[in-house]
Amino acid sequence: MREYFLRRLLLLFPTLLVITVIVFCITRIAPGGPLEQAMMEMQQVSLEGGGGSTEGGLAMSEEQLQQMKELYGYDKPILEAYVIWLGLKPRELNRRNVEFKDGETKANARMRIPPFHVAELDWDGDGYVQRAEVPDGLASYVKFDQLDTNRDGQIDGLEADRPEAEIERARERVHLARDGAGGVRITNPDALMVNWKVRMREPPSDDPDALPKAEIYRTRYAGVLQGDLGKSFRHGEPVSTVMLERLPVSTFYGLLTFLITFLVCVPLGIAKAMRHNTWFDNGTSVFIFMGYAIPGYVLGALMMVFLAARWEVFPTSGFTSENFHDTPVKQLNVSAGSSEWHAPNHGLSNGEEVWLEGQLPKATPVLAVDTAYYAEVVDANSFRLLPVWSEGAAPFRAEAAATEIRMKRHTPRWTQVKDLAWHAVLPLCCYLVGSFAFVTMLMKNHLMDNLSADYMRTAIAKGVPFSQAVRRHALRNSLIPLATNLGHQITIFVAGSFLIETIFDIDGFGLLGFKSVLDRDIPVVMGIFLLSATLMLIGNIISDILVALVDPRVRFN
Repeated sequence: MREYFLRRLLLLFPTLLVITVIVFCITRIAPGGPLEQAMMEMQQVSLEGGGGSTEGGLAMSEEQLQQMKELYGYDKPILEAYVIWLGLKPRELNRRNVEFKDGETKANARMRIPPFHVAELDWDGDGYVQRAEVPDGLASYVKFDQLDTNRDGQIDGLEADRPEAEIERARERVHLARDGAGGVRITNPDALMVNWKVRMREPPSDDPDALPKAEIYRTRYAGVLQGDLGKSFRHGEPVSTVMLERLPVSTFYGLLTFLITFLVCVPLGIAKAMRHNTWFDNGTSVFIFMGYAIPGYVLGALMMVFLAARWEVFPTSGFTSENFHDTPVKQLNVSAGSSEWHAPNHGLSNGEEVWLEGQLPKATPVLAVDTAYYAEVVDANSFRLLPVWSEGAAPFRAEAAATEIRMKRHTPRWTQVKDLAWHAVLPLCCYLVGSFAFVTMLMKNHLMDNLSADYMRTAIAKGVPFSQAVRRHALRNSLIPLATNLGHQITIFVAGSFLIETIFDIDGFGLLGFKSVLDRDIPVVMGIFLLSATLMLIGNIISDILVALVDPRVRFN
């Protein structure tokens, strides 16, 4: 059996490869891609600005179109672009066109260098950065004299730990020269920090008199194999960052849906099978099938209208409330010459950390914005404000009266838990309503089939108590269909209904995937498909393992 699962694990990678190839090709050939949308937006802006349109409705030149293709990664053939996305071929970054003026064979360009650390200039690897190791073009960016605190003419590891050692937005000059064969080369490679590459560009067909151009660029392996899923067109952030921001939300609802479904539905299915055709079985079946007949998004809309908007029992939207992380101290005021701050039912405790925002009252000592202070409680409606929490610390004394002072405190952990639970009630009901009936009836029906099997009658005839026969034999066999379905449930941890998330304004994976498809945000679409497909394949393997553990007849040999 071990060999079987090893083969399944090895098959996971080619299966993922086929899935991602198909999805990648579909996103490339589907009409209305990001390139077409960008062209339509530019065309609309041109028409609104009175610029009119050119022949065929295209509001950009061939060179501009090529730049748009490079921006969205559509300048490569489909399979080559897929290999780059996979990380088997390097990406071309920081592209820049350089023109050779009429008759000239030399040109230069200032190229932006990616952020780097001074320690990367240690070319000889001796652990020290010598002044001679700093390229002349970077001397103005590297603050060598400021970093060399001991004035020994080199930067050691301790000196390189300072913030000034991080160099950003630096540029270096690249010198180019054309040869007689029509090619181009970089003439100062030894003076450059980045391994720049260069090639000649083909002149555009709509401008045969255009000056010859060279393209400077650098290459870097940045794909799935390197953990880089690309950059979102819509959000302008790395895809991994966009997905990680929404992962806790979808995982929270997915995990709770999974736990509640199996912890409640399995015992309920067993109880219904053991009490078949009783008032308990018939009564619960009515509610179960009523819930199964109502789509989750319809139930969500009804609950939103009545329980949230009309009756205000639950919050109307969001994953948490606005004051989830910090809570304002309301109606705060202080009198002139007083050290006691007044706020009705402030709820503060001795030593609790608070901070002030906005316009600050005049006080002695001087108050500062977003600085931690500490409360010394006088009574339920007043407190003193201390600069430090220690015995004998002098409180702040107001020099003039002030009202509507903005003060905040950290929201207590128990309050955060209650707020999160209160916001989760309605969405969870929508997520549970469909799977609740399926798992319950699946458990009941298979248990009833096993209760009427011959081996159960034989066990009871031999004197085995009925409850023991159910627990040891019928129940275990009834769990086989659930074990088959259990591994597939792993995908719900990152899945989500975009309709439910839209109704309750939850920024999860479902809504992200839906908007990404509408906006043709291909990197995000590919990232979500990659994660979902991986979890689905892993779930299939987990299901096989669980079936083998539950059913002694199954042996994958």
